Amino acid sequence: MLSPYEFIAEKQRGNSHKPSEIHDFIQGFIEGEVHDYQMTAWMMSVFFQGMSYEETIALTKAMIQSGNRVDLSNINDPTGDKHSTGGVGDKITLILAPLLSASGMVIPTIAGRGLGFTGGTLDKLESIPGLSTALSIDEIKDLSFRNGLAFGAQTDDLVPADRRMYALRDVTSTVRSLPLITASILSKKVAEGIGSIVFDVKCGKGAFMETEPEAIELGQWLVNCAERFELKAAALITTMDEPIGRTVGNWLETEESIDVLRRKYMPPDIVELTESLGGTLLMLAGITGNIEQGINRLREAWNNGSAFDKFSQAVNAQGGDTGVFEENHGIYDQPRIVIPLTASKSGYISEIHAREVGYCGVLIGAGRKKTDDVIDPTSGFIFKKKVGDFVQQGEEILLIMGNDESQCKTVHNRLSGGVTIMKKEPAKTPLIRKVITREGNFEWLDYRNSK
Repeated sequence: MLSPYEFIAEKQRGNSHKPSEIHDFIQGFIEGEVHDYQMTAWMMSVFFQGMSYEETIALTKAMIQSGNRVDLSNINDPTGDKHSTGGVGDKITLILAPLLSASGMVIPTIAGRGLGFTGGTLDKLESIPGLSTALSIDEIKDLSFRNGLAFGAQTDDLVPADRRMYALRDVTSTVRSLPLITASILSKKVAEGIGSIVFDVKCGKGAFMETEPEAIELGQWLVNCAERFELKAAALITTMDEPIGRTVGNWLETEESIDVLRRKYMPPDIVELTESLGGTLLMLAGITGNIEQGINRLREAWNNGSAFDKFSQAVNAQGGDTGVFEENHGIYDQPRIVIPLTASKSGYISEIHAREVGYCGVLIGAGRKKTDDVIDPTSGFIFKKKVGDFVQQGEEILLIMGNDESQCKTVHNRLSGGVTIMKKEPAKTPLIRKVITREGNFEWLDYRNSK
């Protein structure tokens, strides 16, 4: 057995680890024999030297074995989940999970919180008064069995190694490592006990992976390693240059999701992402024979109201007040500051910089600068216009909503530089670019039409 010093030195020299060595190191970390500074030194070595697929598989296994797993073996229906690598205004899980559940899948979602410029699914859900995502493994299993849907946070005994390792990665700038990203994501998803997964790997100005080649490489890592855990998997490479939908902010996005589930309005980007991800997952799970059949099944659950019923059932089961789904509920009607951002000239909107919007959301309380920051669920942005829309000079592009006038004015000044207006209509970038499967990489439209 290698000492922590020897183990770290091996990777610093660029050597490969044996699976047993990785297991012993992770177990030593959980038991306190490997200290935080030693784990940080090793992850920094991985950041620079990399790891093979085999090492990454071994790391994922060791992380899973650091805690318990959700046992869904008594559930007969296909199980699955969706994972996004993070974006601005990304509320797709709130819409897709109940749609999938209403379409015959069991979705035991283990979601995350926002940190940095991207939002978190748990923060959005917890803007519903009373809703708790602090579920035990047994509660996740029970809700999945009874309702076909659960929204939980990572528990103390579900992949605890990942929780501690990620906290260290976040403060030591070692997040952007393909093996560490892959092991972190997959360890939680495998521990969920699911049988299939679709990854939404985002690229662009509002994504961690800014270029398409970077996103494709991450998609390949995720899919190839997922297959080794008998997870049927595919990764969709999607564009994240402007915020998704018409809102950014925790309650604003939750409210928008409820309206979309009710079909009160259907933003094209939300619909396209939801249907493409969901249709792919239903095909992977064997519920439908191809993606188009999967999309049609989702539309049926959307149209007949069963997806909204699933969401309401899940919220109620987790203590949430579904009364806020109704108009004039009065919960979030307290006074707030609303400042419009208007067009400086007439023309076409060619850019709404998603990353800048994300950082500005943090400034007005919609996100966190550090993990213990308290989020204001009511702050955020409502977009009146999107990229490609024509605006007249002085017309409202977005509304800034917060509870601190000074912060809102600062954000107004910053966002003025994050919106670009041009004379010519901008060329459209495909929302969904490619799909990564174990068979290879494909153009999305070609793959969708071939299935």
